[in-house]
Amino acid sequence: MSWLEKFLKLAVILFVLINLLSGCSYILKDDKDLIKNTIERFYDTQYKAYLKMEYIDITPYLDMSRIQNHNKVTALKELTFRRKYTAEKGYGYAEKRRFPLEFKCF
Repeated sequence: MSWLEKFLKLAVILFVLINLLSGCSYILKDDKDLIKNTIERFYDTQYKAYLKMEYIDITPYLDMSRIQNHNKVTALKELTFRRKYTAEKGYGYAEKRRFPLEFKCF
């Protein structure tokens, strides 16, 4: 096999790989947007619960087979209960204003 044939085979292989990998970047960008949106919705839901002082279900965003995520649910329930109790009894100040929340793209 001459060097020209080797070069052409290598060029064809590289061309095919480049075309295949360029399609992957679009999938990765879509996945990146999906992940970012899911994370934003998760934190937005937690923030809403915090401000309303009422638990809002966050389990759709979490893998509930992991104990850490059960702890997150329990912590949010406790936080909302304590904030509501503190505000109702007048034991302290409970912020109810919503501040801007911005997520930087990773």
